Amino acid sequence: MGQWKMKKMILGVGKALGSLVTAFLQDP
Repeated sequence: MGQWKMKKMILGVGKALGSLVTAFLQDP
């Protein structure tokens, strides 16, 4: 149960980081 929660948290953080990087790269 704890492992699944950790995996979901890492996935969420990775998604947030990815969108942040994408927004930064697309910013003119």
